[in-house]
Amino acid sequence: MKQTRGMRNTKLRGLAKVAWQFLMIAAAFHLSMLPKLQTVEV
Repeated sequence: MKQTRGMRNTKLRGLAKVAWQFLMIAAAFHLSMLPKLQTVEV
């Protein structure tokens, strides 16, 4: 996630803001992977 989603060079200051940015990036990453997971049959 660091390289592809913009976490390598964060422009925010403070742990709370960086944590919020990470949470949003992680949520977007998981939402983008959702269609691929739904096509796999178990």
